[in-house]
Amino acid sequence: MKKLCLILFFAFIIPQGLSWRIWLNMFPELEATFQEESGLNPKAYNWDGGAEARGLAQITKKYHPEVSDKQAYNPWFALAWSIDIWHKGKAAKEWTCYRQLFIQGRKDCL
Repeated sequence: MKKLCLILFFAFIIPQGLSWRIWLNMFPELEATFQEESGLNPKAYNWDGGAEARGLAQITKKYHPEVSDKQAYNPWFALAWSIDIWHKGKAAKEWTCYRQLFIQGRKDCL
């Protein structure tokens, strides 16, 4: 139910001209992680240990085949998807940099 509410929020409630960067600023842990992962570039592409990492959140095809390229490169989708992952407490599993920064307290991934 929470995921549906989040998707509806991002799909219908957000004003048209509002930047996804403003919403990302409300989640400083995700913002720092994405700065390292993609340079805050929604079009970023990396080959990550045998997995294609795509978009702002560097969503991998290998671990998330249900996420299409179109979705992965859409910053609004990536942000909603990432907030859902973060809210479920799975951010440390999803992003190595998140784990290093906010769980282990290391700064060397920056």
